[in-house]
Amino acid sequence: PPYSPDLNAIENILSILKDRLIKRKKKDLGVGTSKESINAFKRVILEEWNNIPQDAIYNCILSMPRRYRAVIEAKEWYNKY
Repeated sequence: PPYSPDLNAIENILSILKDRLIKRKKKDLGVGTSKESINAFKRVILEEWNNIPQDAIYNCILSMPRRYRAVIEAKEWYNKY
């Protein structure tokens, strides 16, 4: 499928970011819609983004040929990715 998140490296990197954010304490993430809460959330997102190891990003990119093959072999059906 042309719009498959399995075939988009940034989707996989964003999944890593999401997992890192889930592990954060809720008080660090900001609560509500106040300007302070939104700014706290932005700071945490940027901090976690900057802390994603470069190797994790490389691995997502380097896995793309395997992902393409898996999708082709599965005839665009479900696969392990």
